[in-house]
Amino acid sequence: MEPPKPQTLTGKIAIVTGASRGIGAGIALDLAERGARVAITYTSNSSTALATSLVNQISSLPNHTTTSSTTPSPAIAIAIQADLTIPTSASHIITTTLSAFHTSTIDILVNNAAVSTPSPLPNITPTTYGDTFNLNVLAPILLTQAILPYLPSQKHTPRESRAGGAGGRIINISSVASRSGFNNLSLYSSSKSALEGLTRCWATELGAGGHTVNAVNIGPVQTNMLDGIDQGLVRRQVEETPADGGRIGEIRDVTPVVGWLCAEESRWVTGQVVSVSGGWRMY
Repeated sequence: MEPPKPQTLTGKIAIVTGASRGIGAGIALDLAERGARVAITYTSNSSTALATSLVNQISSLPNHTTTSSTTPSPAIAIAIQADLTIPTSASHIITTTLSAFHTSTIDILVNNAAVSTPSPLPNITPTTYGDTFNLNVLAPILLTQAILPYLPSQKHTPRESRAGGAGGRIINISSVASRSGFNNLSLYSSSKSALEGLTRCWATELGAGGHTVNAVNIGPVQTNMLDGIDQGLVRRQVEETPADGGRIGEIRDVTPVVGWLCAEESRWVTGQVVSVSGGWRMY
C-alpha cells in the first residue's frame, strides 16, 4: 500500500474536465488524495457510470471526513455532465461547482478534455477542424474566462511576501504532439500548440492576481486514447525514451506533476510547459 500523500491541497476546490476516465480521472483522484474537493466533467451518457464510480471512490477516501451537523455538508466530489463545446456549459459548470461545495471561490482548473481524430491533410474539413479546435482550444478559453471571477485573488506588490497563500492554479494538459510532426495529426498537434500559446499569455495576464498558469506536455500514456494512435509511432517513441530504459508512460507518472503545479510550492512556476514524457522530449 502506498503511503498517504501530503495534504498540500486541503481546503482547495478543483475542476477537472474530461475526468471520467484515463488521465483526467487519475488527476482528479490524485488531487482528492492531496485534500482537494473535486468537480469532474464528462460528456456522454456512456461515461455516467464511470463518473459516478469515481465520485464514490473520492468520497470514500480516508482523508475526506465529515463532521456531524444539522446543516447539509458540502460535497466532496461531484460529476457534471456537460458538452464543453457548447458555450453555455462553462457557466453551468462553475455555478454547479460553487453550489455543491458551498463556496464562493474555486482554486484549481485542469483543462484536460480533448479529442484526437487522425486525419490526413486532404481530408480536413471545416467540420473536422471545428470538432477538434472547439474542444481542445475554445472550451479551455471559455471555462477559464468563466472561472476568473471566482479564483482566490492574492494581489500584492512586487516586493510583498506571498505568505498569505496561493492564488488560483490553471493547468492545461498538452501533448508532445504540440512540438512534433506526426502523420495525420495536424489538427490535434496544432490545437495543442495553441493551448501552449494560451498558457504563456494567460500566465502574463493573470500573474498580478497571484495566479499561475502552466501546461503539462504529456508523452504516450497507456490510456484508451493511445489505442487510436499509430502503434508503429508509439513503438518508436518508446525506443527513444531514456527514462526506465524506455517504456509507455503510466497515469501515475503524470498525476504528481499536476498535483505539484496545483500546490503552493509551485508558486514561482508559471507560463511553463513541463514535458512529462520520460525524456522523449526535452525542452
